[in-house]
Amino acid sequence: MLFEFLSHLISLDFGWIVNLLLTNLHWVFATVVLSYFFAEGKKVLALFFIFVFWVWAFFDFVPIIGIGVIGGAFLGWYYVYRMSTVIFMESDKKLSKNLLSWMEISFWVFVIGYTVFTVG
Repeated sequence: MLFEFLSHLISLDFGWIVNLLLTNLHWVFATVVLSYFFAEGKKVLALFFIFVFWVWAFFDFVPIIGIGVIGGAFLGWYYVYRMSTVIFMESDKKLSKNLLSWMEISFWVFVIGYTVFTVG
């Protein structure tokens, strides 16, 4: 996706870029929210572009490198899920007391959810 985007950007095909953004509004919004969450409201657009660049680069180089896409995608999404839950739980005094237990529960919730929605 990265090379495809760069080729359209170099050829100034703004129609394709607008179409890409408009057909993936959910993912654009979700990535901006994730960037806002991780950057704590500072330099959100910079982190958004860096995140999108690395995700596209990863999926372009996966066939070349030979990493398993399902395992790699699981670990990537689990890292994002875990970081967001840890940040949320640390901000609440009641949840931070049982952080290890909540992380174990949230791991199994994520594994079941990932299996149901992607593999199954």
